Amino acid sequence: GIGGLLCDMYRLSVLATRGVLDDYPGLLASVIEAARLSLDSFSLCCLPTEYRTAFGELRLSLGLQGIPRAKVLLHGKSDTIRHLKKLERLEKFLPLVEKIHWFWRDERNQMARSWTEHRHTNMVMLSTSLLPAAFYRN
Repeated sequence: GIGGLLCDMYRLSVLATRGVLDDYPGLLASVIEAARLSLDSFSLCCLPTEYRTAFGELRLSLGLQGIPRAKVLLHGKSDTIRHLKKLERLEKFLPLVEKIHWFWRDERNQMARSWTEHRHTNMVMLSTSLLPAAFYRN
């Protein structure tokens, strides 16, 4: 999903700053572009809770939180500076993080079958999304 792409984008940013991607010059740019295209077509819209998946939305929230972290990693590195403008285009989606957190922290939404059927996984994803620092350790 989109959250996975964004998490991969962060991991690739780490590798890019270490020179590991030198033999794959277009990889990070391709992942950033795929994430942008996916986000452009994404909508939380007004689906009832039963039709929403907490795990997917929380993974998206976690992935979005990697955008500013990737920018910090890439900032000032001459060979990665071209990626910063692409990352800046993704920043307009950062408000989704709070919307997703607000929605899934609401106990009424946690009573929905879509939450309760995967309660343990959803609780771990919610916790990780609310406190992403450990996930984003280099």
